[in-house]
Amino acid sequence: MVSTMKYVGTDSIFATHIAKYSLPELIDEITPIHKDYITDESLWFANQSENCYLLNNHKEIQQKLIDVAHDFLVKRLNYDCNVQMTTSWFTRTRNKDYQKNKHTHHNSWWSGVYYFQDECAIQFDNVLAQFSSIKVLPKDFSLNTTELATYRPKKGELLLFPSQTPHMVIKNENKKQYTHTRSSLAFNFMPKGKIGHYDSHWEF
Repeated sequence: MVSTMKYVGTDSIFATHIAKYSLPELIDEITPIHKDYITDESLWFANQSENCYLLNNHKEIQQKLIDVAHDFLVKRLNYDCNVQMTTSWFTRTRNKDYQKNKHTHHNSWWSGVYYFQDECAIQFDNVLAQFSSIKVLPKDFSLNTTELATYRPKKGELLLFPSQTPHMVIKNENKKQYTHTRSSLAFNFMPKGKIGHYDSHWEF
């Protein structure tokens, strides 16, 4: 008997979106701000700037980044809300600091990182993989089967991702330590205005 089986297609549901934007004009705006942090250790708490509301003092830069989040979340993903930035801070990873630093961002909806330096790699983990007790490796990895994804943004690029996505700083392409202190500008977003409905609504 001839089989009538026919492959119809695949839907990738519950995807983790990593949005990529290019904003090279921000390099010259952010670099002078960061310069003060290079030589003043008192401005740091461990490997992030002590001021976690950094861009509250730089409203024009802050608004440009909010505009990016609004473009993606509201215009492209069609979420019914406005967007506000909650926290923003500089990060640094020195040669001695490369260890397992996988983390998520709590009390946040979406997060972003702006790269004003070259050679800055970041790894994202599949948040759903932890719920599977069976591990089968594919013959060839793809975005549909991988449990992790590495991005190497260029100078002047920005990544947006859901805040619950596990991520970590990794070494450069040759698996060697960086020759410089790896720095970036990180920030978190929350909805702004009334969200939800009926007995499960809130106004941010």
